[in-house]
Amino acid sequence: MNDAPIINDTNEKDFVLDLDLSAGTGFEWMVVYQSDNLSIENKGFKVDNGQQASTGGRGNVHFEGSINDDNDGDLILKYARPWEGQGDYKSYHFKVEDNKISDISCVDSNIYTQMKLINTLGSEKGYLCTYIPSNWSSEKYESDNEAGIKIIPENEENGFEIFHFLEKEKLELNNYEARKIVISAKDYSVYYNGDKLIYMIGPDNNGLRNSITDYNKYFFDFIRTIDNISFEE
Repeated sequence: MNDAPIINDTNEKDFVLDLDLSAGTGFEWMVVYQSDNLSIENKGFKVDNGQQASTGGRGNVHFEGSINDDNDGDLILKYARPWEGQGDYKSYHFKVEDNKISDISCVDSNIYTQMKLINTLGSEKGYLCTYIPSNWSSEKYESDNEAGIKIIPENEENGFEIFHFLEKEKLELNNYEARKIVISAKDYSVYYNGDKLIYMIGPDNNGLRNSITDYNKYFFDFIRTIDNISFEE
């Protein structure tokens, strides 16, 4: 299994990626997040040694991608059964210098703990669920217009909140710079104050509020945590 993509020699912003896959088990490699300047395409499953695919047979799924400008690119993939939600993640950062990919870093993440709380505010009662790194601390919190989980990374004083909105209109979001990103094919509105990430708000009034100054350090954790968030009535 290639943990990091291989740069295509004919175009130094193109890359190929082959990831191990067991045929017929229901597991898939899925794109969770890709930066706006990165394109990627799943070219399908190939079995090992040219043998026929069978349930549990080993092979790999072949991806081809490229960076489309001179900025760094990010890619997050998840290995899971689509109906189960939680899985193993691979997060890639593509460093671009002198009109080519100069470095590729890969982070594996599969040690996560499920967080689940009972929301008893307002008319919406149910469970807010997500997964966070197992070495992070967490606690329940509630306010007039939201309920959620405050999570703090190891060795940090500040953290961020995963929330479910009860009354989103109370937020003064017009004060922030906004743009869109896509996480697991769902549109999220992302709000900045200068270079600081403030909110990531998606469908069903679920999202994230950040209180860490250097959010880039935890960006992949933000995305993976949001990928699993749900509010179940």
